[in-house]
Amino acid sequence: AIKSGQENIIAVGNDNTAHRVLNIIAREGANINFGFIPLGASRIAEVLGMPQAEAACFFISRKRVEKVDLGKVGKEYFLSSLEIKGDGKSGGIFSKLKKSDTILCEFKCDKDYKVTTEVQSLAIINIMDSELKNKFSDRINYKCINPYDEILNVISWTLEQGSNKQSGFSLALSFFSAKDVDIAENKEAKCVLDGIELEKVPSKVTVVKDKLKVIVGPKRTF
Repeated sequence: AIKSGQENIIAVGNDNTAHRVLNIIAREGANINFGFIPLGASRIAEVLGMPQAEAACFFISRKRVEKVDLGKVGKEYFLSSLEIKGDGKSGGIFSKLKKSDTILCEFKCDKDYKVTTEVQSLAIINIMDSELKNKFSDRINYKCINPYDEILNVISWTLEQGSNKQSGFSLALSFFSAKDVDIAENKEAKCVLDGIELEKVPSKVTVVKDKLKVIVGPKRTF
């Protein structure tokens, strides 16, 4: 389709399908519109504002196109976010939390400053999805996170013990911005890229300006 000069490429399926197709377009540097018709739950469809199955076809046909930045890990591009978290034995940050779930993360932002922190999870965000937005909308200005500014946004969060046993744990959050994020090796963590689990935590995450043209729906998250 790319070599034949097609104007649009539409992926149909799940996040794995969408991820593979958008990476092919991005790697080729093709001037092609990427569209996605999701079949089942999908983080990428949610970010793009695309409803399920046949309902997405209407918005694909309207062809509202946005040119966006992409995050990059090695040879892999991502649209939404990369998350680094513990092994998930207790369900992670969005279910039953335990202080013992924390992992030690060490990273550098733009080679300017180094951060070493114990976290439940760390997200490197190009586009904020609704799960993160709903969780932290009262803590950060999510409108400043967008895929047009050639900036990655890093959010780390963990639990902090209250002043007494009755107060329990409270959520502590840190926010950084950078064009490049270098991450120290961590064999105890797992890494999820646009909802797809990677084999290991990457050593470097970057952002690429205006890398992909995407067809969006009315409920996109950016």
